[in-house]
Amino acid sequence: MAALPLPALHASHGGSWMRDGAGRTRPVSKGEAVMSAADTPLLILNAPLIATRLGYPDLSGLDLLELYAFMHPARFVVPTPKGLAHALDLAEPKDDADVPRLLQ
Repeated sequence: MAALPLPALHASHGGSWMRDGAGRTRPVSKGEAVMSAADTPLLILNAPLIATRLGYPDLSGLDLLELYAFMHPARFVVPTPKGLAHALDLAEPKDDADVPRLLQ
């Protein structure tokens, strides 16, 4: 399956990573992640959790958990990258830096 040409953001306790539309993933600071989220819609997973980790309560983006709930309203999914990967039969991300690839 081809990746979406939209930027993706993942923030964990270990740091934050952004993947651009061309498929390059790089670590970013909290400040850069917040600025990017304010400038353009980002693919994210679990917006309330990402907002808390970034300290940016006004975070909005394209939350893939919301999309999953809309498409599969009666199916449970663990609200983590690994949980989403299992629910969609996709390869599990190897580490936190690999999560933005999964989101795309």
